[in-house]
Amino acid sequence: MRVSQWLSVYGSDKVSVHNYGSFYDSLFERLKPQALLEIGVYRGASLRAWRAAGVADVYGVDRDVAQSHCGPAVLYGTMPEDAATIARRLPMLDLIIDDGSHLYPDYVATADVLLQRLRPGGVYVIEDIQTQDSVDALRRDGWRIEDWREKTCRYDDVIAWGVKE
Repeated sequence: MRVSQWLSVYGSDKVSVHNYGSFYDSLFERLKPQALLEIGVYRGASLRAWRAAGVADVYGVDRDVAQSHCGPAVLYGTMPEDAATIARRLPMLDLIIDDGSHLYPDYVATADVLLQRLRPGGVYVIEDIQTQDSVDALRRDGWRIEDWREKTCRYDDVIAWGVKE
């Protein structure tokens, strides 16, 4: 199955609320990630989907202690405050997905720290970007933007992503 199908099976909002399925299908086809970190795990649906899609090492971070019990590889932490501590506990990664606070200062500061854990050729994704100012700032900083807002009429149906050189 494609990763979007696994996301649907496990009830992830990446395909039920947002329109990210085709983005992740294409990304997984090209990248074939084997080590992944997701910030903001909620109930762990996407963590289970990533594992089912064949990612060998799946890690999560969440600031909610209850969510940090979604599996053995979910760490408790608040980003960006705990980013350096979390980074020291992680192996090198192929994919980092920030689905955390959705606040521009938080995800930019978190990326500044966690990019050190991303392998060359790895991809960093920021989901649910909530303002046009944030989209514009990320674009100016060189991030690629995937924008489905017009199609879905959701104000936050935007992803920024970049490949580590």
